[in-house]
Amino acid sequence: DLIGPDFLERGIAMASGGACNLVIADLKGFGAWEYAWHVPEYSARDLKYSNMFHCSALFHKSLWQAVPRGYPIETLFGYEDWAFWIFAEEMLEGGIRPCYIHEELFRYRIRPDSMHQSLLKNQEYSIASLRMLHPNLFPSELIVSAHDKFLGINSEVWAAGTKEVRAKVPVKVFSTVDDKINKFPWSGPLRTIRGLLLEGTGDLEAAMEEYELAGLLSGPQDWQPRWRLGLVQQRLGLHDHGNATLSALHRDFDGIAHLYRNLASLSEQRVLRGPLHVRAARAAEPAEKDEL
Repeated sequence: DLIGPDFLERGIAMASGGACNLVIADLKGFGAWEYAWHVPEYSARDLKYSNMFHCSALFHKSLWQAVPRGYPIETLFGYEDWAFWIFAEEMLEGGIRPCYIHEELFRYRIRPDSMHQSLLKNQEYSIASLRMLHPNLFPSELIVSAHDKFLGINSEVWAAGTKEVRAKVPVKVFSTVDDKINKFPWSGPLRTIRGLLLEGTGDLEAAMEEYELAGLLSGPQDWQPRWRLGLVQQRLGLHDHGNATLSALHRDFDGIAHLYRNLASLSEQRVLRGPLHVRAARAAEPAEKDEL
């Protein structure tokens, strides 16, 4: 890739005024084919659903310092920069304040075998991994849909509703997750993704082990490992254990009982479940019993 000879000079001058903490220029693709991308006006709301910056922005050190570990390592095939921008917007006081140079000063080299082309071939899994990094930012429907993607669930189900038709998850996804876990064995989100892949192949015992480990490794705000663990326990017929897991999760996170109650409409996975009896609900809230 190439940047214009005066981009850094102009960008630093713009950022030094304090009006912005990120400077970005328009993009010109070259190489195997050509295209242009004029960077859109920034919206923190839209950033969740569309990457609004390319990878060659000039940004203030405060953005990097606001995000623990910098670029997240859990996204698959790419989009680390997009995941980083989302974290920066969430964690930096005042969020991202961009300035623009609407000239094509970033030249992006295009090759048929580039990382970006690999990303485009596996984009649905990359986006799913990105959303799973932000379980309390995206609507729960999108998180459950991301889980379905790694479970390998197709949109078609036999009319009887007892057998799932699975869209085979590419081998590249399995190998990429394994490679990342070998490098970053302490990553809870990667363990959750591996649990989903194992669950999708029917290895529920191994999936349960991954979810238990992911629960220990993930931060306290990530409800996904315990959610998946409770559902697998239900699938295995361990209804008492599943109820205990999901009941405890409900006490920590609003909306879990609603998610459980509506799982049949949110996910294409069919889980043979018992009723969820929420025990020892929070003070000032009546105990709930969700008959499903």
